[in-house]
Amino acid sequence: MLISRPGNDFNEIGINDIPVIPTSFYMSTLGGYAATGAYGFGALKNGALWDNLIEVEIYTPKGFYTVTGKNILSTTLAAGTTGIITKIKMRLVNRKYKKINIVKKTFNSLSKALDDAFNILNSTEFLSIRNYGMAKEIDPEYSWDKWNIIYGVYDENGQSYATKDIITSFAGSSQ
Repeated sequence: MLISRPGNDFNEIGINDIPVIPTSFYMSTLGGYAATGAYGFGALKNGALWDNLIEVEIYTPKGFYTVTGKNILSTTLAAGTTGIITKIKMRLVNRKYKKINIVKKTFNSLSKALDDAFNILNSTEFLSIRNYGMAKEIDPEYSWDKWNIIYGVYDENGQSYATKDIITSFAGSSQ
């Protein structure tokens, strides 16, 4: 479990065991991320951010309040309108490996790409379906087709990347 106070950013705590990592992790605080309720890297496998929050403490003009359970939804996605988040407790995941192998597959039709994506969905750490133009932006040297799947696993051959590099390279984020 992680307990975070105001101003803690992802660079201070590390990101490998956070269940859902924002693509803006390099410039985000945990409280700000919790206030937006955003999805991120890991949501496919671990659910939305609010699915991983155990407790949120907020400050309002009437004082401090601790919210748990389904009440957490009143503080996430609220962007600070229900109060300022002053502490969060979040469950962590145990990513056994700090590097993930990237697998790239190409398809000439979207239906074939989707069929393959649904078949591998439960065994991937992340999965991204990209058309030719989007894929070419990620890796200009690769031989992409009309539709492409890029996914990460721990146990297949592929080029190995650190989690933070995957987010900045394959999720459309940049530092």
